[in-house]
Amino acid sequence: MSKLKCYKIHSSLIEWINNFITDRKQRVRVDSESSCWASVLSGIPQGSILGPLLFSIFINDLVDICEENITLCLFADDANMYCHIKDFADKDKLQRGIDSFVK
Repeated sequence: MSKLKCYKIHSSLIEWINNFITDRKQRVRVDSESSCWASVLSGIPQGSILGPLLFSIFINDLVDICEENITLCLFADDANMYCHIKDFADKDKLQRGIDSFVK
């Protein structure tokens, strides 16, 4: 939600999106048998029209925190970060990049 606010999305739309993705439940059905309902703790409903848009907003700024000589590839719902590791300094740089992404 904080990223949506940074993009200056209207607060009523942010509230609508928040209501859409929180307090969701799901279950699995095979033939005529269904599992118990379980809370969905994260993510966007698969197949929803908002999924790709919200994912793009979520990862859009990853490019800005990528260090020199680290390659970041973004495609659809995937992000890959890599670099050529020649020594421990390169390994440490890649780890710092991963840590920045997590943060």
